[in-house]
Amino acid sequence: MAGALRPVVVLMLFASILFLLEGVLDGAYPGGPSWFTGTAADFSILSYLFAFVNTVVALFVARGSERSLVARIGLAGFFVLERPLSAFIFGEKPIASVGTHLLTAAVELIILISAVRVWRLGHSLAARDVDVLFSLEGPSPAAPPEPDAGGESALIRPRCGRGQRGSSRWSPSFSRSSSSRMARTRASSRVDASGLRPTTRAGSCTSSPR
Repeated sequence: MAGALRPVVVLMLFASILFLLEGVLDGAYPGGPSWFTGTAADFSILSYLFAFVNTVVALFVARGSERSLVARIGLAGFFVLERPLSAFIFGEKPIASVGTHLLTAAVELIILISAVRVWRLGHSLAARDVDVLFSLEGPSPAAPPEPDAGGESALIRPRCGRGQRGSSRWSPSFSRSSSSRMARTRASSRVDASGLRPTTRAGSCTSSPR
C-alpha cells in the first residue's frame, strides 16, 4: 500500500501545474497584457514563483522531511486565502483564469487538511512507524497489540481438569519446589480415610483416585 504522504505529494505537484497555468491565463508572458506593465497586473508573475517554491517543497516532503511538511501546511493556508483574492484584486482577468484561481484554492484546502492529518498521525505513532508513514511507498503502520483484560500472557495460564478447586493461574513468583512442599505439607494433614489420595487446596488441581 502506498504511504500516507503520496496523495499529499501528488496534490502538491498538481497545484504547481495550476500555478503555471494561472500565469499563462493571466497574460504573464513576454508580450502579454500582464508582463511588466507597471500596474497591479504584474503580480500575476508571482504565479511562476509560487509554482517553483511549491515544487521544491514537494520534493522535500516526498523525501520524508517533517519540517517541509509543516512549511507546506503554512503555504497551503496562505494560498487558500491568496488565490481567490488575486483572482479579483490584481486587475481584470478572464473567466478561465478566475476559475483556475478558485480551483487552485480548493486544491490547496485539500492539501491543508491532508497535510495536517498526516502530521498529527505521525505524532501519534511510535518512533518505528514514523519512517513508514513519511514514505511514498510502504505498508501502513500497524497498531500495537492490545493486552488481555487480565494483563497476563496465555503462556502462564495452565489448564486444570474438571475437578479443580481453587485458582487456575500460576504465580510466576513461586518456584516448583516451594509449591510442591506447600502441597505436601497441607496434604499430610488431610488424608482421606476412604483410600483416596489427599486433596489439596493450595491452588492446584484435585488429585485422582489411586
